[in-house]
Amino acid sequence: MKQYPIVWSQPAIDSLHNIHDFIKQDSPQCAKTVAQELVKLGQTLETFPARYAIEPLLAEETVPYRFVVKWNYKLTYTVEENAY
Repeated sequence: MKQYPIVWSQPAIDSLHNIHDFIKQDSPQCAKTVAQELVKLGQTLETFPARYAIEPLLAEETVPYRFVVKWNYKLTYTVEENAY
């Protein structure tokens, strides 16, 4: 099965840090868990990334963006077949 490399954009990394820092104000352990689970979800996209729906808010883009939701957080991504 083909493996797709996962590349997090800088805005995505910044958002993940902001989520962590916000939750950490109330619960450091929950902040760590949420951040780890979101990263883990992103890593699952290595295999069969097309399993999630196309993002309707970005349907006009030239490349199809997809998304997956966990809790109140949405990971939006695209698959670049020839990136590597």
